[in-house]
Amino acid sequence: MSALIFPGFSATKKTLTEEEVLFFKSLKTCEISWFYIKYIALVIGLLSFICLLIVLKVKPD
Repeated sequence: MSALIFPGFSATKKTLTEEEVLFFKSLKTCEISWFYIKYIALVIGLLSFICLLIVLKVKPD
């Protein structure tokens, strides 16, 4: 999955074969849009969770 976000990243090239990297690069945007939606939702969820933990920790009793 990192090949979708970081196709030129050196760690991606080490873990995947050249054929796999080319496969991910050849996918159309409509075919991988679900991945971007899930990735963005995950980031927003993690940020919200961290903010909630900070608010609960700072909240005076």
